[in-house]
Amino acid sequence: MQLITPLRKLIVFFNKISFILIMLPMALHGLALGGNALAKEETAKLPAKEEDLFLYRAIGATYICVAREVDVEFSKAAAIAAITYVNLIEGRHGGKIETFTDKTFNREELIFGANNQLIPAAVEYCPDKIPKETKKKVKKYMKEINKIN
Repeated sequence: MQLITPLRKLIVFFNKISFILIMLPMALHGLALGGNALAKEETAKLPAKEEDLFLYRAIGATYICVAREVDVEFSKAAAIAAITYVNLIEGRHGGKIETFTDKTFNREELIFGANNQLIPAAVEYCPDKIPKETKKKVKKYMKEINKIN
Protein backbone atom coordinates (compact mmCIF):
# COMPACT_ATOMS: atom_id res chain seq x y z
CA MET A 1 0.00 0.00 0.00
CA GLN A 2 2.81 2.40 0.73
CA LEU A 3 4.14 2.07 -2.84
CA ILE A 4 0.77 3.00 -4.33
CA THR A 5 0.68 6.45 -2.73
CA PRO A 6 4.04 7.62 -4.11
CA LEU A 7 3.11 6.13 -7.49
CA ARG A 8 -0.20 8.02 -7.49
CA LYS A 9 1.59 11.23 -6.57
CA LEU A 10 4.00 10.68 -9.43
CA ILE A 11 1.12 10.06 -11.87
CA VAL A 12 -0.74 13.16 -10.68
CA PHE A 13 2.46 15.23 -10.97
CA PHE A 14 3.11 13.84 -14.47
CA ASN A 15 -0.48 14.66 -15.53
CA LYS A 16 -0.12 18.26 -14.31
CA ILE A 17 3.20 18.72 -16.10
CA SER A 18 1.83 17.13 -19.28
CA PHE A 19 -1.23 19.38 -19.15
CA ILE A 20 0.92 22.49 -18.77
CA LEU A 21 3.27 21.43 -21.55
CA ILE A 22 0.35 20.78 -23.88
CA MET A 23 -1.65 23.90 -23.01
CA LEU A 24 1.21 26.43 -22.94
CA PRO A 25 1.92 26.36 -26.68
CA MET A 26 -1.81 26.54 -27.40
CA ALA A 27 -2.20 29.53 -25.11
CA LEU A 28 0.78 31.29 -26.66
CA HIS A 29 -0.53 30.57 -30.14
CA GLY A 30 -3.95 31.93 -29.15
CA LEU A 31 -2.36 35.14 -27.90
CA ALA A 32 -0.45 35.49 -31.13
CA LEU A 33 -3.62 34.98 -33.16
CA GLY A 34 -5.49 37.45 -31.01
CA GLY A 35 -2.80 40.05 -31.60
CA ASN A 36 -2.96 39.47 -35.36
CA ALA A 37 -6.74 39.72 -35.35
CA LEU A 38 -6.59 43.06 -33.57
CA ALA A 39 -3.98 44.34 -35.99
CA LYS A 40 -6.10 43.29 -38.98
CA GLU A 41 -9.18 45.04 -37.59
CA GLU A 42 -7.24 48.27 -37.31
CA THR A 43 -6.36 48.27 -41.00
CA ALA A 44 -8.92 49.17 -43.65
CA LYS A 45 -10.86 46.26 -45.10
CA LEU A 46 -10.25 45.73 -48.79
CA PRO A 47 -13.23 45.24 -51.11
CA ALA A 48 -13.97 41.67 -52.18
CA LYS A 49 -12.20 40.79 -55.41
CA GLU A 50 -13.59 38.51 -58.10
CA GLU A 51 -11.47 35.65 -56.72
CA ASP A 52 -12.97 36.17 -53.26
CA LEU A 53 -16.50 36.10 -54.62
CA PHE A 54 -15.73 32.96 -56.63
CA LEU A 55 -14.42 31.24 -53.49
CA TYR A 56 -17.39 32.31 -51.35
CA ARG A 57 -19.76 31.19 -54.11
CA ALA A 58 -18.10 27.77 -54.26
CA ILE A 59 -18.21 27.40 -50.48
CA GLY A 60 -21.89 28.37 -50.34
CA ALA A 61 -22.97 26.13 -53.21
CA THR A 62 -21.00 23.22 -51.80
CA TYR A 63 -22.68 23.76 -48.45
CA ILE A 64 -26.11 23.58 -50.10
CA CYS A 65 -25.16 20.34 -51.87
CA VAL A 66 -23.75 18.70 -48.75
CA ALA A 67 -26.71 19.79 -46.62
CA ARG A 68 -29.14 18.42 -49.18
CA GLU A 69 -27.17 15.16 -49.24
CA VAL A 70 -28.02 14.70 -45.54
CA ASP A 71 -31.66 15.69 -46.12
CA VAL A 72 -31.60 19.28 -44.85
CA GLU A 73 -34.56 21.14 -46.32
CA PHE A 74 -33.50 23.15 -49.40
CA SER A 75 -34.75 26.52 -48.12
CA LYS A 76 -32.84 26.09 -44.85
CA ALA A 77 -29.64 25.01 -46.60
CA ALA A 78 -29.86 27.94 -49.03
CA ALA A 79 -30.56 30.43 -46.23
CA ILE A 80 -27.59 29.27 -44.14
CA ALA A 81 -25.31 29.36 -47.18
CA ALA A 82 -26.48 32.88 -48.08
CA ILE A 83 -25.96 34.20 -44.55
CA THR A 84 -22.48 32.66 -44.49
CA TYR A 85 -21.68 34.35 -47.81
CA VAL A 86 -22.96 37.68 -46.48
CA ASN A 87 -21.04 37.33 -43.22
CA LEU A 88 -17.83 36.77 -45.19
CA ILE A 89 -18.35 39.86 -47.32
CA GLU A 90 -19.34 42.00 -44.33
CA GLY A 91 -16.67 40.68 -41.99
CA ARG A 92 -13.70 40.46 -44.33
CA HIS A 93 -14.55 43.25 -46.76
CA GLY A 94 -16.81 45.67 -44.90
CA GLY A 95 -19.67 45.02 -47.33
CA LYS A 96 -17.65 46.27 -50.29
CA ILE A 97 -17.11 44.61 -53.66
CA GLU A 98 -14.26 45.70 -55.91
CA THR A 99 -16.32 46.04 -59.12
CA PHE A 100 -18.63 48.53 -57.37
CA THR A 101 -16.01 51.06 -56.34
CA ASP A 102 -17.89 53.54 -54.14
CA LYS A 103 -20.68 51.31 -52.86
CA THR A 104 -21.02 49.65 -49.48
CA PHE A 105 -23.75 47.04 -49.68
CA ASN A 106 -26.23 46.61 -46.86
CA ARG A 107 -27.24 43.17 -45.57
CA GLU A 108 -30.44 42.99 -47.61
CA GLU A 109 -28.59 43.74 -50.85
CA LEU A 110 -25.90 41.19 -50.01
CA ILE A 111 -28.47 38.48 -49.25
CA PHE A 112 -30.19 39.16 -52.59
CA GLY A 113 -26.83 38.92 -54.36
CA ALA A 114 -25.87 35.80 -52.44
CA ASN A 115 -29.02 33.99 -53.49
CA ASN A 116 -28.43 35.01 -57.11
CA GLN A 117 -24.94 33.54 -56.90
CA LEU A 118 -25.37 30.46 -54.72
CA ILE A 119 -28.57 28.88 -55.99
CA PRO A 120 -27.49 28.80 -59.66
CA ALA A 121 -24.13 27.42 -58.55
CA ALA A 122 -25.85 24.70 -56.52
CA VAL A 123 -27.97 23.82 -59.56
CA GLU A 124 -24.73 23.48 -61.49
CA TYR A 125 -22.91 21.43 -58.80
CA CYS A 126 -25.68 19.09 -57.65
CA PRO A 127 -28.80 19.40 -59.84
CA ASP A 128 -30.30 16.18 -58.48
CA LYS A 129 -30.46 17.74 -54.97
CA ILE A 130 -32.30 20.91 -56.01
CA PRO A 131 -36.13 21.07 -56.15
CA LYS A 132 -37.53 20.96 -59.69
CA GLU A 133 -39.36 24.27 -59.34
CA THR A 134 -36.15 25.99 -58.23
CA LYS A 135 -34.25 24.53 -61.19
CA LYS A 136 -36.91 25.87 -63.56
CA LYS A 137 -36.64 29.35 -62.04
CA VAL A 138 -32.84 29.25 -62.25
CA LYS A 139 -32.91 28.20 -65.92
CA LYS A 140 -35.32 31.05 -66.71
CA TYR A 141 -33.14 33.50 -64.74
CA MET A 142 -29.99 32.33 -66.53
CA LYS A 143 -31.66 32.75 -69.95
CA GLU A 144 -32.57 36.34 -69.03
CA ILE A 145 -29.01 37.03 -67.86
CA ASN A 146 -27.56 35.56 -71.06
CA LYS A 147 -29.86 37.77 -73.17
CA ILE A 148 -28.61 40.86 -71.32
CA ASN A 149 -24.99 39.84 -71.79
